[in-house]
Amino acid sequence: MQADNLSYPTTLTARNEQRLRVNMVSRPSAMSGTSRYVATLSDALRALDPADLEIVTSTAQPPAALLRFAPLAARIGWDLPTFFNSYPTHIPAQMQAITHLTTQTLGIALLGRRRSAIVTVHDIIPYMLRHDRELCSYNHPAQRLCDYLAMRGLKRAAWLIADSQYTKQMVVEHLGYPARRISVVPLAVDHAVFRPLAVEDGFYSRYSLDPARRYLLYVGSFDRRKNFARLLRAFAEVAGSVADLDLVCVGEAHNHDLVVEMKQLGAELGVAERLHLVGAVSEADLVQFYNLASVAALPSLYEGFGLTALEAMACGAPLLAARSSSIVEIVGAAAFLADPMRVDELAEQLALMLGDAAEVARRRELGLHLAHQYTWQQVAWQTMDVYRSVAAGLSPAARLCRRVYVWFCW
Repeated sequence: MQADNLSYPTTLTARNEQRLRVNMVSRPSAMSGTSRYVATLSDALRALDPADLEIVTSTAQPPAALLRFAPLAARIGWDLPTFFNSYPTHIPAQMQAITHLTTQTLGIALLGRRRSAIVTVHDIIPYMLRHDRELCSYNHPAQRLCDYLAMRGLKRAAWLIADSQYTKQMVVEHLGYPARRISVVPLAVDHAVFRPLAVEDGFYSRYSLDPARRYLLYVGSFDRRKNFARLLRAFAEVAGSVADLDLVCVGEAHNHDLVVEMKQLGAELGVAERLHLVGAVSEADLVQFYNLASVAALPSLYEGFGLTALEAMACGAPLLAARSSSIVEIVGAAAFLADPMRVDELAEQLALMLGDAAEVARRRELGLHLAHQYTWQQVAWQTMDVYRSVAAGLSPAARLCRRVYVWFCW
């Protein structure tokens, strides 16, 4: 956790603070990740002190002029509405409100406008990997261009909120944005939802799983930077000597070709019958999967935060994680770490977790304790600090000192 994650009071605010009005802007509703972040954060902010803050939520819109060409673009395979859902350019105006753009691709809306705004940057990984032939995630030159423009737009922001120190560092290194205007506000999970619990009767049969077997759980997509292929190879190495272990993959399949490729790889490795590709599931079922896992794995090469690691720890799932990007920063000493580029090291740590029950139990308790330090109340307080810093023209350090002073004066 960051050094400035203080245990703030739940309702105390400075007596002379001016009421703030904030316009939280998300991408269109189809982009569920951003919408979920907005909904959870706005609720947490309102819970701090409803009399001190007014939250307005709005949705950025695709450029209407360009959408007129959608039927023509569809003839050559371009889905313009879906594409511009990721890069909308119109932000609904709210009078006398601080504008908070809740994901980095909304930075494109800041180009050509004299609009100060706060932008949450979850990661800039696609931009960072734009020259990597294997890991580049752009599907079309237009997507590459729009992401480039979004990154340029971030430089016009009044302040940035980064999910992790790693993301902050990458923004400074790759975009040249001044570090003094970036606040690190880690994400959180809802601990009323993500928690240890007994797996429901009938859950195994609903997903054609055997309760007598053990499961290595992977939650995520098959994007190449997620590094699932190496995890699958590590699983195959261990599976030969651990007969009761299966690999379960949960997550939406964004790239059908990669799904087919992973199935073929499983067949080549001789573990196709022990590989379960579940696909997208509800949040309630995701919690069940975390609770049935003997090991949850996050082998990614790059993560801006690694929310699935936090979800797994909150549910008490033993965690095998990559020693890379933001992941070590988030999981601390609670996870079994491995070099994500080395299949042998991933396999070695997986075998250790399956054989050393005492160490797994110790780190499981560490994970539960660590996960409970990440709360939406903390996210809300730190985000409120950014709002007030920008509104008052103060640095985050000066803002924090002033609020601590007010707190003790009470």
